[in-house]
Amino acid sequence: MAARREPGDTLARMAELNGEPVEPAQLQNLALTNYGHFTSMRVDDGRVRGLSLHMARLQRDCRTLFGTDLDPERVRELARRAAPATGSTTVRVTVFDPASTSVIRTRPTTRTSW
Repeated sequence: MAARREPGDTLARMAELNGEPVEPAQLQNLALTNYGHFTSMRVDDGRVRGLSLHMARLQRDCRTLFGTDLDPERVRELARRAAPATGSTTVRVTVFDPASTSVIRTRPTTRTSW
């Protein structure tokens, strides 16, 4: 049996739903619907290469899947909160519906070159 995770532990701090910390069980229901879209971005020292392309894809796919617009400033705000100002990490933005945007940050990347 897996250990129960406390809200303040590392995994809980890595994922948010609408800007609030979320437990894996809360995301599981959304993830299992298998309907939505996402983008993954590498963040280096607070910057994302091709950010405008990521945002355009999220907006386009939101219109295609849900017939409505996505608030790009809200997505940027959520992603900015998830990414550290220094160092490298990966941030995944998933849109299950326009009102529910999850942001998941992976562990910091330790590799300095590809």
